[in-house]
Amino acid sequence: MLIYIDRIEIVSLGSWLLPKGYEEYPLGSIPSIRRNSIIVACLVVANLMERGGTGFQTMIESYQDSDDTIQPVVSMIK
Repeated sequence: MLIYIDRIEIVSLGSWLLPKGYEEYPLGSIPSIRRNSIIVACLVVANLMERGGTGFQTMIESYQDSDDTIQPVVSMIK
């Protein structure tokens, strides 16, 4: 995670696992896919991760009334 004055960037080093490219999904409906179910189960039990993969959707909803210039975006660096 990189924190700047005007934004926070969250970086995933893994590859894209979904069948379509990220730009083909509406921003609030990108499915959550867990790469390692054993690690995820441990994090859920330890209350360090939410169970449903709803974090990105929650972020989209919290910005729905904000200016277009600060809306969350998904991008891929190759």
